[in-house]
Amino acid sequence: MSKFRTFPRIVLASTSPRRIELLQGLGLKPLVRSPDADETPRRGESPRALVSRLALAKAVSVADGLDDF
Repeated sequence: MSKFRTFPRIVLASTSPRRIELLQGLGLKPLVRSPDADETPRRGESPRALVSRLALAKAVSVADGLDDF
């Protein structure tokens, strides 16, 4: 067994400089991908529903372009 700890690769479905900075500040090197998701809130959509829908849409958007995950 290796004495070095291995971590799973992290895919960041965002190009937000702050999110990248936060992950790098933790010593992580995320694979950054720009998601293709419409972030317009739907009429009557609660904040909780909005963030859930966007998280899923962004994850699916970038996952389609990943070969080795």
